[in-house]
Amino acid sequence: MKKIYAPWRHEYVTGKEKKKRKEDLVNQCVFCDEFAQGDDEKNLILKRFKHCVVIMNYYPYNAGHVMVIPYEHKGDLRDLTPEVRAEMMEAANVTMQVIEDETKCQGFNVGVNMGVAGGGGIQEHVHIHVLPRWVGDTNFLATLGDTTLICTDFKEVYASFKKRFDDVSV
Repeated sequence: MKKIYAPWRHEYVTGKEKKKRKEDLVNQCVFCDEFAQGDDEKNLILKRFKHCVVIMNYYPYNAGHVMVIPYEHKGDLRDLTPEVRAEMMEAANVTMQVIEDETKCQGFNVGVNMGVAGGGGIQEHVHIHVLPRWVGDTNFLATLGDTTLICTDFKEVYASFKKRFDDVSV
């Protein structure tokens, strides 16, 4: 039997990681709170644009999973102005190029989950998921073990993406 070594996931899978509770958040939203803190490295914010940010997903489906999130606290894309939606889409487009260049991925999943039935994890603040994909990146672990294997160091991925995003504009 082969072993999978991913020590950085220990605190998360054992439940020892300090989870942000709603009552601990200044703005009552994990995203709004992270934007207000101003500590982009701690909060894994890769780039701040005029209307939105690109941020790494703290609980990724795979290496390089990021989100494009508007500053406005809205739960539905239709509640955002056309200007905000346009910038979010351009940010997603630039994000795909950065991810492709850095990870050599073979494709993407890009999507928005809105509402309970849509599977939105943080339904009250809409966001676009951008996930790099590789042929064969889904296997028996996800199917049988309800487990995802992430084979790269989270902080290294952030550092490589951050360097690229420093020179990006939309």
